Amino acid sequence: MAEADAVALAVVETVELGRVRLRDAQPLVGEVAVTFEIKRAPAKPPELAPGDSALLLLRGARSPYVLVDRSSEIIRLEGPEEWPTWRSAVRALLGSAGRADALLAIYETWIDGPSEGLRQEALRGLRDPSSPFQPLPATFAEGRVAVATDPSVDTARRSASAFAAGLSPSGAPLLLARMPGDAESALAEVLSVALVRAPRSPDARDAVLRSLHHESPEIRRTALPHTSGFADDPEVVAALDRIASADPDDEARALAERILRRVRREGRRR
Repeated sequence: MAEADAVALAVVETVELGRVRLRDAQPLVGEVAVTFEIKRAPAKPPELAPGDSALLLLRGARSPYVLVDRSSEIIRLEGPEEWPTWRSAVRALLGSAGRADALLAIYETWIDGPSEGLRQEALRGLRDPSSPFQPLPATFAEGRVAVATDPSVDTARRSASAFAAGLSPSGAPLLLARMPGDAESALAEVLSVALVRAPRSPDARDAVLRSLHHESPEIRRTALPHTSGFADDPEVVAALDRIASADPDDEARALAERILRRVRREGRRR
């Protein structure tokens, strides 16, 4: 946004060798004509096709513009029905004026909102080390952990909240301490995110052990691939052996058997 001379919503009309022509443009920043063109580099063409709807960040005083975004960063939308959502998002960013607290609040709103596209943009923004709110405050992590572990919240919001919490120095251990949760609150997607964000830590080891003994076969299956970092831990190996020999879930039993074979094979090599 800071690098753009103009921002517009538009529909791709044609894609040619050196140009992409767009129509039905709605400018959000700067002045953009209803139809305009962007330059298309043959070596790195934008990932746009006729009929695509997109939010475009443009550089230049007039058409043909150059895209600020790399090809992989272009925000493609399902259609004009999504435009009001993204128009509001751009206005919110402009209104934040780069203030750390305002920007962080916007990202939280996107995580908790219905738009999956904005949710992913929020997570990308939270990963940016140059963002003005870095390092993420402990209160942010605590709030995201609360959402991630709330059984009344939908899976997309819980998973994204777990990922966001793991980006905070204090968030990963706080999240792991509550993993996997009881039968009502445990969610495999959240457990997976939590274990990926903090592999091989003591907190992860304890979360893995609790998960291997959990009543949900999905939770046990999710934890099994994360045991490789604790192959020398007697308690972890004993839990693997129990699942491999007696777990009522066929998939968990087969996966534990494969992991045990690998652990024993690697043990003989040492």
